[in-house]
Amino acid sequence: VYKFLHKIDSVFLYAIDSLNSDVWEKKETAFYALNDSISGSIPIYRFYHKIDNDYYYTSKGSIGEGWNNIGLEFYAFPDK
Repeated sequence: VYKFLHKIDSVFLYAIDSLNSDVWEKKETAFYALNDSISGSIPIYRFYHKIDNDYYYTSKGSIGEGWNNIGLEFYAFPDK
């Protein structure tokens, strides 16, 4: 999973795939995650809050008012 910096808003975003290079500057590898589900892994979703201009990652499918579920970002293993 790579760390990206928004060139105008200085907001960070984590993504497996490359993003629009006109808007996002690819930084370093942030951590490793799975593209596909394997036994014991859980989906991690990316949410965006338009008012706060912020991103949030969670295994929950919904997190509350104002947060838009962008979709499945990657798979990870839960903390045990």
